Amino acid sequence: MVYGAVTHVNADPHLVVPGATTTTGMLVEGLCAHASNPRKSMELIVKIIRNLLDYPHDPKFRELRKTNAAIKEHIVDVKPCSQLLRRLGFWEMDDVFRLQASGIRGPEVARIQAAFHEFPELVDLVADLGPAIRAVNLQWSQANGTSTVIPFYQVVPKRIADIRRASEQLAQQEDAELQEALRLSQSETAFLSSGAGGAPSSFHGSASFGGHGFDGLHGRGGGGLGPANLDEEEDAELQEAIRLSRAAAQEDGPFYGGSNGSRCGGSGGGAGSSGSSGSSSAAASSASGGSGAASSASKLQPVEEEEDEDLLEALRLSKMDF
Repeated sequence: MVYGAVTHVNADPHLVVPGATTTTGMLVEGLCAHASNPRKSMELIVKIIRNLLDYPHDPKFRELRKTNAAIKEHIVDVKPCSQLLRRLGFWEMDDVFRLQASGIRGPEVARIQAAFHEFPELVDLVADLGPAIRAVNLQWSQANGTSTVIPFYQVVPKRIADIRRASEQLAQQEDAELQEALRLSQSETAFLSSGAGGAPSSFHGSASFGGHGFDGLHGRGGGGLGPANLDEEEDAELQEAIRLSRAAAQEDGPFYGGSNGSRCGGSGGGAGSSGSSGSSSAAASSASGGSGAASSASKLQPVEEEEDEDLLEALRLSKMDF
């Protein structure tokens, strides 16, 4: 195989490349945390890379069927693996991963190798990617001028088991925080529904606002601030005003009120008589100011006005409840 000129690239696995929102190193750590079998997923990625570069003209390696059992379990069902394939140059279609026409991205092959290099337990996979590094015209250069296809620099070693354990602990912590948030939310809801500042009461079709329970149109509920006896007094005043009004109507007949404030209609024969005599009698009663219905009206009118004022005041106070 003929190799072209050597190219130097930034193969830092923690580099955020233009247009990306994560790094190759973070995706590899995510694979370790979430894959059912991280080792199998990594081996499959190495195999895909090697097949593409060892058999560059074989079209069957440029397309990966999602229905394939191994691809589905170790790639499709592991989101970080799918993202790694896309970074290598695969397009994710409905049913396949298809390599772009320009081929695999060499710098990303080097970054995957560098990410694996941080795990001593993956030393064999790092070595397996050596020929792929050479195939994409890359190499790891040392200060003394020598080069290699395997990373040589020292790293802080990582372990797959440690990453999985940390991921599980984080998930448990997040779940505990969520449960606590739900508990506090339920407690606040229960506090508000029982009436702030009042004694808790069961909900029977009445709402509680600011400690006052409202049942129907009048406050009757379990809040600690709404005196029920106030409503009872207002109801008693209203009933008494209605009783007095009816008593006055029965004693002196209906009061219609003329334009001059006089009573129109008497208590008996004047209203019930027929013909001109009835009309003249009613007119005479309205004109005379000394006796009869007009005299009775002048005596009762102030009382009725006072009763009307009591009735309106009672209605106004009753409406204030709601």
